[in-house]
Amino acid sequence: FTRELSMKFRRNVVPMTDIYLSANLVNEKRGMFYVEGKIEDSSGTLLTQASGVFIPIPEEIMKMIKNQLYYIDDGRQYLEKAMRVCGPRAVK
Repeated sequence: FTRELSMKFRRNVVPMTDIYLSANLVNEKRGMFYVEGKIEDSSGTLLTQASGVFIPIPEEIMKMIKNQLYYIDDGRQYLEKAMRVCGPRAVK
């Protein structure tokens, strides 16, 4: 879950244009993940910067609360992708 999230909107995103999102794990400390990300247009112009601190949710807790969360397509697709990317750490 998100503990902190900070975003800086640098430029407007033009509708119907290609944008590129990237994120990097900067640090892992005390069970929290520190991440930085950005959105750029096709020419590499920075549109948005973000940084955040995220806390992994134990699998048994996630089972208890997942029916209370709202997702597009029930969230299954996104949870499966997170599990593939993060591996077992995603559900410590």
